[in-house]
Amino acid sequence: QTATLKALVTGYGKTPTMQWSQKTNGTYTQISGETGDTLTLSGLTSGSYVYRFTYNVDGYYKSVDFTVTVEKATVQVTTAPTAVLNLVYTGENQTLILPGAADKGTMYYTIGRNGNHSTDLPTALLAGTYQVYYYALPTDRDNYIPSEPQYIEVTVAPRPVQDLTVQLLGEPFPYDGTNKTQKVKVTLGDVDVTSQIHVLGNTAAKAGSYNMTLQATGGNLTGSKL
Repeated sequence: QTATLKALVTGYGKTPTMQWSQKTNGTYTQISGETGDTLTLSGLTSGSYVYRFTYNVDGYYKSVDFTVTVEKATVQVTTAPTAVLNLVYTGENQTLILPGAADKGTMYYTIGRNGNHSTDLPTALLAGTYQVYYYALPTDRDNYIPSEPQYIEVTVAPRPVQDLTVQLLGEPFPYDGTNKTQKVKVTLGDVDVTSQIHVLGNTAAKAGSYNMTLQATGGNLTGSKL
């Protein structure tokens, strides 16, 4: 950061002798070559600085202190993350967002405001709507502070039951007059989702062929099918 300090000296018929000093650890040290009424500062980092302007007219000395305060800057998110679109439940973890970027900082993400903060892109296994929070943590913490957390919403839609594969388990039952229940294995790709399905019409005592109905349970699957 830069700053310019200017002292106004009036009321004297003679030109005063002037000098700028800087206060460090309680001691004022003259700044070499700074003998005018203006002091230009550059390269200031965050913090408070004290400068003293002293002038002398025929042995009459007067000093004035100037305090310069440089506040920490907020690191800027230059590219906000965006939601991955058209996500549908797969039974496996899916990345929820495309990454953001920050100037003089590193992006952090979390699902929910109080979740685990990480530079890794957040993932989700289950269907639902997620609030993904993000912010930038400065690499130079002496001069910058983190950006305020923001969030975007990302939705993982439930998978239609029609997309599932059904496998009949066991051999055909011989008729003996008692109820028989057909067991099934239901998969989505390589993921077993049998526990998320309610099967109707899979129990019978009479000989014959029957149609079963698969109904989704929970929130990851939706609908039903024969």
